[in-house]
Amino acid sequence: MVIDILLPDIDGFTVCRTLCSLKNIPILILTSCASEEKKMFAYDQLGISDYVIKPCSPREVLARLKVIQRYRPRQQSPAGTTFLSLTAWKSI
Repeated sequence: MVIDILLPDIDGFTVCRTLCSLKNIPILILTSCASEEKKMFAYDQLGISDYVIKPCSPREVLARLKVIQRYRPRQQSPAGTTFLSLTAWKSI
């Protein structure tokens, strides 16, 4: 999942914490928040997969998502679940 921590109605860290407590979901934070303190909190306390500071190129985001996918344990997808294919991003 790609998420920004600077959301209008809820703290993005709260969303990450909730998602991580529900399931082992790889999370890439894509945000303009360059605070080292928040970055370390995200890695150390939330266990996110990666943290990318905007502005950045779409190619960099794609490369980081591919690395996350490469090192994530293979899991069977539940019936009826659709996962985003990273190849769909190649047109960016």
